[in-house]
Amino acid sequence: MIFEYSPSERVTLLEAFAEFADSRVDNGVVKLSDRIGSGYVKGVKLGGSLRMMLLDGLLKEELLFKRLASEQAPRHVTLTFQMDQFPSVRITSANIDYEISIPAGAPLRLVILSVNYEDLFALVGPDNEAGRLQRILTGRGPYFYEEDFPIAMQKVVDEMVSADMNSLSYLFYNAKSRELIYMLFLQLLSGGRGQTYPINGADVRTAYAVRDLILADLSLGPSLPALAQAVHISESKLKRLFKQVFGQTIYNYYQHYRMKRAAQLIREERLSVSEAGYRLGFSNLSHFTRVFHQHMSTNPKKYSALTHPANGPHEKSQVW
Repeated sequence: MIFEYSPSERVTLLEAFAEFADSRVDNGVVKLSDRIGSGYVKGVKLGGSLRMMLLDGLLKEELLFKRLASEQAPRHVTLTFQMDQFPSVRITSANIDYEISIPAGAPLRLVILSVNYEDLFALVGPDNEAGRLQRILTGRGPYFYEEDFPIAMQKVVDEMVSADMNSLSYLFYNAKSRELIYMLFLQLLSGGRGQTYPINGADVRTAYAVRDLILADLSLGPSLPALAQAVHISESKLKRLFKQVFGQTIYNYYQHYRMKRAAQLIREERLSVSEAGYRLGFSNLSHFTRVFHQHMSTNPKKYSALTHPANGPHEKSQVW
């Protein structure tokens, strides 16, 4: 399924999605039809230009959400918090094509915030950090950034999506939206993104094609020449483009998600430390431990003990 939306003063995003989903907007909520799946989409105006849309559901088919670039609203920024297999936060200007792939058969929680620059920077306040933020978000032409989605932010999204409607819902969503904005920009400002270059929708799709190739098999290290050849661009452009979109080098990104996968194997599949490391291509336990600690701020044995306290302290050491 493909849902395509062009920002318009005549039809809101929620109204357009309701028509697509064979449903209607009822008090700011669109219930997903049986054709689409189960769940709902909710939209809330939070004062000024700040808007929130959240989705909690299960889709029968993969959905590609395509927001077309709009020159009518060039001073708007969109923040997308997506909880799926690889949770992420995307920061985009309104004047760039933008796609969200929503998988079928897997529970999805998604929060989208939209606000114009004036209201956004008024939230941040008249200080040096607001100036730095302005340079990041109002630089050279359209922009697209993806940031990591830490557990603290995921908890806020969970609270927003699972909240019951009541007489104080407006206040609740207002507070939580601002909390997400604060946490995201604190992370963005501390990330030290370097120089940015003009970017377009095709560049973003190229960056995500490379990301998908990297994540397809985390037991294999990425080859820059092979990746560049696969997407038909030079190695130098690939390195620059990937760093601009994802804020990390290709290898650092690979190692970061490799360790996230290792943590998932230990936590959810209850693999031993050595089994998780071996599954992800490590042949040396000490090397795996160092890399895990670098990206997860703890060593894998302690992580295993914390997630499975009954078994962790008694896990037998294994020879590689």
